[in-house]
Amino acid sequence: RPKHQGSQETSARWRRDFNGNSDCGFDRLLGPAYLKMPLIRGIAFAFILMLSGCMSTTRSTDFYSLVSPQLPEFYQIPGVPFIDQTTDYCGPATLTMAMRWAGQNVSVESVAAQVFTPGMSGSLPENLVGTSRRQGLMAVPVHSFSALLTEVAAGHPVIVFANLGFRWAPVWHYALILGYDLKKKEMIMHSGHEELHRESMRRFEHTWMLADNWGLVVLPAGELAVSADELRHVSAAVGLELTQKTESAEKSYRGILKKWPTSLVALIGLANITYRKGHRHEAIALLRNALLYHPESKAAQHNLAVAEFQ
Repeated sequence: RPKHQGSQETSARWRRDFNGNSDCGFDRLLGPAYLKMPLIRGIAFAFILMLSGCMSTTRSTDFYSLVSPQLPEFYQIPGVPFIDQTTDYCGPATLTMAMRWAGQNVSVESVAAQVFTPGMSGSLPENLVGTSRRQGLMAVPVHSFSALLTEVAAGHPVIVFANLGFRWAPVWHYALILGYDLKKKEMIMHSGHEELHRESMRRFEHTWMLADNWGLVVLPAGELAVSADELRHVSAAVGLELTQKTESAEKSYRGILKKWPTSLVALIGLANITYRKGHRHEAIALLRNALLYHPESKAAQHNLAVAEFQ
């Protein structure tokens, strides 16, 4: 599976820090007892203001301010449904909005039953991925600002995971990015109680960076993310097959092969599915193609021998 920035370590840190630190604000971050102490309250908020003025690490915003990218200056995806979240349910609400946009008629309650962890008062990113795949959807990660804008410009809403606090005191939050305005340097999103909320691009990049730039595109099976490579797509398709969403996996493998006709994983995966469905000759043709492009593949050699033997 593709990884980014030490994904296992990142996931472990999210699990460790998630408990009681989600949805979303400095009142929850600092805690009522601290806010009642004038000296600590003053120091804390002075520190917050100091940090808010020191966001020079938002390099992508700086880049898009200086360089004219090959993107529309403004774009907003039409028709993205909005769901007003309840307490601690930004994860289920955000994923439900993305799933409904992708054509799945699901409720927040049914999604929450799969992604929400009561003991953590929130939803882990990996659970959003797993739930998307169990619904037969392609769940493809997005991990850069340029990829995020590219997906939105292509009409794909992107789920983002942000940290509204600090690395040492995180406040986790999910939102659904559905537009941007490069001229005004703003991101457009469904977030919390706010539909089509506009947020400073610089502030968004800062909070997203504090959550290791985790993003997710949820697409109907067979559709591809415009910013992701072959490896990320085949990982998503394999994930569908592992969750026994065979029809969705087949559509996804076929979509991948249209763009990457030499993809070994897609050729073998599609061959396995077609063979199990009784389409032996198509499976043999796919495996022969796999060996044509990848003659060293032991898996393709073995599967072809089995298919031809029967």
